[in-house]
Amino acid sequence: MDYLFNEKTSLEYKWNKKKIQSIINNIIKKNDIVAYKNQEYLTDCFSFDIETTSIFHYEGAEKRPLVEMGFMYIWMAGINGQCIHGRTWEEFIEFINLLKQTDKKIVIWVHNLSYEFQFMRKLFTWGKTFFIKKRSILYCETDNIIFRDSLAYGGYSLEKLAEHLTKYKISKKVGDLDYSLIRNSKTTLSELEMSYCISDVVILNNYIQEEKENFGFEYILENLTKTSKVRTDMRMNCFFSYDEKTGQYTLKQQDRKFIKSMKLTSDDYRAMRRAYQGGFTHANKFNVGRVFEYVDSFDFTSSYPAVILSEKFPIASFKVIQNIEMSIFKQYIEQSDTYASIFDIEFNGVQSKGEGDDILSKSKCWEFDSDSLIENNGRIVECDRILTTMTEIDFKCFCKFYTFESFTIKSFRYALKGYLPKWFIEGVLAYYKDKTQFKDDEDHVVEYNNSKEKLNSIYGMLVEDLIHNPDSYDLTTNEYNDIEKLNSQNISDEELDKIIMKYNKNKNRFSFFAWGVYITAYARRNLFTAILELKNDYLYSDTDSVKFINYNKHEQYFENYNKQIVEKIDATLKFYNIDIEESRPMNKKGKKKQIGVWDWETEKSKYTKFKTLGAKRYMYEQNDVIHTTIAGLSKKEGAKYISQQKNPFDFFNDDMKIPSEYTGKLTHFYIDEEKEMDVTDYQGNTVKVKALSGIALVPCEFNLSISDSFNELLESLSEESLDDDLIESNVAIK
Repeated sequence: MDYLFNEKTSLEYKWNKKKIQSIINNIIKKNDIVAYKNQEYLTDCFSFDIETTSIFHYEGAEKRPLVEMGFMYIWMAGINGQCIHGRTWEEFIEFINLLKQTDKKIVIWVHNLSYEFQFMRKLFTWGKTFFIKKRSILYCETDNIIFRDSLAYGGYSLEKLAEHLTKYKISKKVGDLDYSLIRNSKTTLSELEMSYCISDVVILNNYIQEEKENFGFEYILENLTKTSKVRTDMRMNCFFSYDEKTGQYTLKQQDRKFIKSMKLTSDDYRAMRRAYQGGFTHANKFNVGRVFEYVDSFDFTSSYPAVILSEKFPIASFKVIQNIEMSIFKQYIEQSDTYASIFDIEFNGVQSKGEGDDILSKSKCWEFDSDSLIENNGRIVECDRILTTMTEIDFKCFCKFYTFESFTIKSFRYALKGYLPKWFIEGVLAYYKDKTQFKDDEDHVVEYNNSKEKLNSIYGMLVEDLIHNPDSYDLTTNEYNDIEKLNSQNISDEELDKIIMKYNKNKNRFSFFAWGVYITAYARRNLFTAILELKNDYLYSDTDSVKFINYNKHEQYFENYNKQIVEKIDATLKFYNIDIEESRPMNKKGKKKQIGVWDWETEKSKYTKFKTLGAKRYMYEQNDVIHTTIAGLSKKEGAKYISQQKNPFDFFNDDMKIPSEYTGKLTHFYIDEEKEMDVTDYQGNTVKVKALSGIALVPCEFNLSISDSFNELLESLSEESLDDDLIESNVAIK
């Protein structure tokens, strides 16, 4: 049985056991299998999805939702581009039992498996499961049936997956189901509604079929997440050399020895986890709540990959210096191009210089004097005493943004620095080159999507936590356990020692955890150079971008930075005898695209208006269209509602409220106990519904509020006058 999908003739079956049995018999008879890890798998494409109804009502003047039930009213299963559907769990269990007739493994793909699992987890006896955290599952097995999460594997919404299809095209049906209507198993669905239901599983079938044809079924089985795809590539680059003439792979002993030589101790790992920070996202406290005109935005071109190409990283195990003398400490800081250092440090009398922003997060200070603390939306402004963990990169940045009376080093460890391995550098360059040259190329959509996805996943691969929390799910009782989430600070020494020993001895390891810690440290430092330059003209930053006013004053900085980063990347490539042009491949139009430079996003069209209320809270107007980035609020629905207000930029303020029907936001209420009730649908059909477990999705209003401590800081600044150089002829402050 070949892959049958054709959007015009795709078959759709209501539940019919005899007809479904015939389809499954044909699949089993065809016996298209692949062997993987001593198991045989059917390579056919299976997918699964459900649609659900939530029963709830609002109580009291505050209209708090009282949830009664969440249940499934239709399920769909895709098989090689065809779709069958049923209306009850009994039918679905029968369908699964039909699939269990073969002794081969069958993979069924579910987009956001965690959602469907909550509804069906008590229906089957489970074997292996893989939870990345409570209520977040990557796969689960019942006998020979394996449910896999396609969202984790693909990394995109169904709508995006549909857009990326190249051979088996089908569009995601959007907005064809009114979720406010109560439905049950007797509800008649229109042709348009059924088309919506069917499209979801067929999209998944088509996506997996294209993945099979492009990369092979074993590749799909090997990789649970999009990050693991990069891990597979990099492991091959590290362990094997490929001879294009012979087509043969040769084992590389030297690189394996190099990786094996870099070992961790439990104390190393604890220190690295304390020092590790993500991207920097914040707003200039002096400019919060103001409306600015003629605002520019600059983005780094692939910030994290560029850091990999331009900087030096720890390339040896860390050594500890007990009770380090201050003169020795300063020597290591001054020799930061040669040595990496990570240390616990106590500062006294900390005071922000007000150089555009306050960069130290309170959450990264594991001790501080709360009585003297003044914070800026989670960042330290002033404090008599703090204890934190830093790299030498962080320490240098801290000294540029803060003054302090004294500091003491509590512990200190260091390691030799060097460029990352040549094979790692070449892997990053290959991803970037493919992403650049295949962008907007209709003949290479697969290559573009694949390279973009992998380029963005390199960093995530390096910083995955080594501590996997104990399974929060009890397979015997089919219930969740309340187990404390383990981390590097609360895990026992004995347990962590076992984990670190396993990490050091792992023959498949091809990286060093410290690399990920340093990638973000370098990237933050690069961003901070812009904030220090812009000072009061700086408005907002987010990991690899900065928004500001008065571009003409700062044009030289961006030119100089871009020149310096190119020189640093070229130096790395010359060190390895790699063509420097590899870092600036040509796009489809024949224009060179240098990795790592500041890219002028608003060169053709500035933001005519911009306003921020803090991290992940800003809106702007560009080409007469309002855009929003507000954490917890749908960009599309939020921007639509705000733009309809009489004065949108005045409406966007502290205490902004958006009614639930306009937020595009649903709150998940998990129901773990069995529920049973008579449910009458919007068509008048009444059915006794029984759900062993489920989720109720409740529309919720959005309330934007600023924390009391942040408000107090803003109020204390409101009477301060702005610097004269902030107000220019091309800037209007509302």
